[in-house]
Amino acid sequence: MSNGWRRTLALCCAVFVLLTVFARAGTARTRTIVGFDPLDKASPLSFPRSDKPPLDELTALFPKTLRAYLDGEETPVLLEVEWRCAAGEYENPDCYYFQFSPVWDETRFCLREGTDRLRDAPYISVFLTEEDGAALMEGGQTNEQRVFAYLTQSMGLNAAAACGVMANVYAESGFIPTNLQNSFESKLGYTDASYTAAVDDGSYTNFVRDGAGYGLCQWTYYSRKQALLNFARGRGESVGDLTMQLDFMRGEMASSLVRYLNGVENSADGAYQAAAYFCREFEKPSDTENAAKVRGNLAVNTFWPRYAGADLPAYIGRVTASPSLSINDRPAASSEGLSVRLGLIPKGETCIVYPDRSEGIWRWVEYKGIHGYAHGGYIEYVRAAVTGAAAVAELGFDGGDCLAWITDAPDGARALLAGYDAYGRMLALETEELSGGGICRFTVPAGVRRVRVFVVDADCAPLCAAAEARR
Repeated sequence: MSNGWRRTLALCCAVFVLLTVFARAGTARTRTIVGFDPLDKASPLSFPRSDKPPLDELTALFPKTLRAYLDGEETPVLLEVEWRCAAGEYENPDCYYFQFSPVWDETRFCLREGTDRLRDAPYISVFLTEEDGAALMEGGQTNEQRVFAYLTQSMGLNAAAACGVMANVYAESGFIPTNLQNSFESKLGYTDASYTAAVDDGSYTNFVRDGAGYGLCQWTYYSRKQALLNFARGRGESVGDLTMQLDFMRGEMASSLVRYLNGVENSADGAYQAAAYFCREFEKPSDTENAAKVRGNLAVNTFWPRYAGADLPAYIGRVTASPSLSINDRPAASSEGLSVRLGLIPKGETCIVYPDRSEGIWRWVEYKGIHGYAHGGYIEYVRAAVTGAAAVAELGFDGGDCLAWITDAPDGARALLAGYDAYGRMLALETEELSGGGICRFTVPAGVRRVRVFVVDADCAPLCAAAEARR
């Protein structure tokens, strides 16, 4: 080898060594963040939608540093940060909730593997509200409270699953069922109220095809808006009616989504998972994955603290497991030897579910005098259970018969059934004596379309609210 080649080779080796040293030095300068101190300033921030501040004015309110803990060090360092909207754009006029998460120089600091900036770093919540608070109340309840009551009482969800759905509804519409997508108000020349009124009276005929989101879930696609409109008109109700929209939303949910929500653990993590899953499977906004994290955070840190201790009413659930569902003495699987099986509920049979006594995905149930834990993923909601001195627990049709399950009936009480045709004319009136409770079977004429069952005393005075069912 010539001297020239030797010098060239030596120079290349020297360059390689220097590059390796610099690369190692660069790697050494990158520190790993393992945690943060909470923000000094309280979050969230809330503004009327009409007074939404510009982005630069808003971020000027945010802290410029965070206290971060680095791997191997006990004392936090001040980490210089900027703040970015975590999902979507702050300038988007159609959103009611924004999460601002920190960003920093990632060539110097990186998050520990397995952590997520949107979920694990401190963030700032920004809420937009409507000025007319009276429009968000009915019967002394806010729309938020009415949605929670519907999800837990009419759908039988636990508090965590309800909080997950609510996070999505708030992000979409702010719990305003008459909400015309904000960016379309000037374009169409309507407000929420005038748009809803025009759709209801038929003077506005382009509801289905105008491309504007509407309602609690901001239904936008023409086939879904057509179905919503047909559903409202079929019930003779306004297209902006809150309960009607919740019923419609429930009907739109895929069975897999309902099963998932029914099986969610009643915990903060359950609320997060329910929100993220509902976002991905039902709402599907732009930037879905980041939106799912943001709405999960909203469920955990805003709605879960409000409703975690809510007094949830008992409800009637129908078993979907084949051929039966185990009732166990503790919230664990008997098939794995972790609990003792107390009984079985055959597929299709109903039981009373007590959400307040449930643990995680395990529901505390009552079936033919047996009490214990059953897996909530295999119990679908049927109807609310009426509690009191006597209770009509469940009512429904089985062929030509109407079945009523009565619990805790006092001595001398009777079940009173009234059956009506499609025109409201009574076609049947039957009574059956009760002894503590049980299942009552009434055979009704073919023309009966609606039945009501009461529990009454010897003088036919009602002892509890009536249960109603339709063919």
